[in-house]
Amino acid sequence: MTDFTTFKKIGYTQAFKAITVGLVIAYVIMALMAGPFWLFQFDYAPTILFAAIMIYIAGYFFGGLTGIWISKRSQLAILFGIVGGFLIVWTATFFGSLIGFMNEGLPNRSEISEPVHDYIYKPMALVTIFGFLPIILVGIWFGLSIKKKVDNILNG
Repeated sequence: MTDFTTFKKIGYTQAFKAITVGLVIAYVIMALMAGPFWLFQFDYAPTILFAAIMIYIAGYFFGGLTGIWISKRSQLAILFGIVGGFLIVWTATFFGSLIGFMNEGLPNRSEISEPVHDYIYKPMALVTIFGFLPIILVGIWFGLSIKKKVDNILNG
């Protein structure tokens, strides 16, 4: 029996690959909507770059967890891959949104619900809406790639 450290490593390694593919897809989606140099045209480039770093950190934790989940119940690999993908993206979006919330939302002397809505809720909703299909597609690949590697270890 292989220990969970191996499955965790498989999970976060595959998560890093899936995240890289997902970031390329996200960039292309935004480039189609806002132009190819959209990242450099807006004030929130540092926030997006921080979120890109956070997505790899979230990928380490949730990717490893997904690897362990799939090692226990490989028949649910697709579901675990999708759930892991959403957890990774939502975590990175939440932490990335906190920069704008702290820098712009809190100093603004409005009611607290307005900055929460503008800087946390809206980005989470937009990432979920525009990323729904890509997260599912990449999540399926993510789960199946982990399953393949786990099955090779367990059966091979």
